[in-house]
Amino acid sequence: MDIDHLLEQMVKHGASDLHLQESFKPSLRIDGTLRRLDMKPSSSEDLKTALKKVLTDKQHTRFTQTNEGDGSYQVEEIGRFRVNAYRALDLQNLAIRYIPFEVPKLESLNLPDKIPELALSKRGLVLVTGVTGSGKSTTLAAMLRHINENMRMKIITLEDPVEFLHEEQLCSISQREVGIDTSDYHTGLTQVFRQNPDVILLGEIRDAAVMSEALAGAETGHMVFTTLHTTDARHTISRVLSFYPPHDHQAIRELLSGVLVATISMRLLPKKEGGRIPAVELMVNTALISEIIAEEGRLYELPQLIHDGHLQYGMQTFDQCILQQYRDGLIDYEIARVNSSNPSEFDLAIQGITGGGAESK
Repeated sequence: MDIDHLLEQMVKHGASDLHLQESFKPSLRIDGTLRRLDMKPSSSEDLKTALKKVLTDKQHTRFTQTNEGDGSYQVEEIGRFRVNAYRALDLQNLAIRYIPFEVPKLESLNLPDKIPELALSKRGLVLVTGVTGSGKSTTLAAMLRHINENMRMKIITLEDPVEFLHEEQLCSISQREVGIDTSDYHTGLTQVFRQNPDVILLGEIRDAAVMSEALAGAETGHMVFTTLHTTDARHTISRVLSFYPPHDHQAIRELLSGVLVATISMRLLPKKEGGRIPAVELMVNTALISEIIAEEGRLYELPQLIHDGHLQYGMQTFDQCILQQYRDGLIDYEIARVNSSNPSEFDLAIQGITGGGAESK
């Protein structure tokens, strides 16, 4: 098994991920669906050879000691790849994510019109959320590109591993990889404020210590971008609070209400004509939303405020986004309905459109 050839085939077929599992045929994830390749199952030696090629010596040693390994790998003229090695039932496994060489432009990602403006915020915290594979890393990379093209800033990223590579334009950019450029997240974070950044990107919030550093960075005048594995704005605020003991919640609510710029929550939906498109909930931290975040027991009010803030603030709920994508002919009815928060209300919205003289698509 030639791992570089497999990665080339992965890119050729437009796959987002390659899965290698000892004793099974390789699989590609294309438009969110796994497809087995028509080739012989991967042997133990195949996986050992692939692991040694895609992981550094240090990463490979960690895998042999802990059965877990993360890294990045690059094939010239093909692309970069995020690598995760692990064992399951004592069998070797590799999960490999494709990362294009070119950082996409925000305008190419079908994101809300408000996002470019949010990317150029001078200070505060932007949380990009969603499940694994929902487009968080791509969105953050595009936001950094937008900053790089429009502002003169010092950008420092702390990633595990480094994914998209940014070429300096107007900005000075330092991309640091955990395990290579710094020993761990916490060490890197304790040093980042001494490195005079304007913009800080943290690959992921993993615990209270990292969350506290992100909040501290935003509070001290930096622009901080990071991700969480949460589904929407309401659950994102709850997740931030869950990092801390209950007696700290009020202080964290007040801090978060002051530094939060926006939450961008993402899902990827299949398009009518192939490929996928992001459905996005966008919450912008207005004065009223800040008040709700700061007060205990009011997070249930967020969905309605996001809905009502569409025209004035550029906010949108998932349902508003999905309805518009359906009306624009980008997704079909069944996909739109099953992914809406309330399918019955979605049907009523469609009937309302039809009743008003617009043709249902």
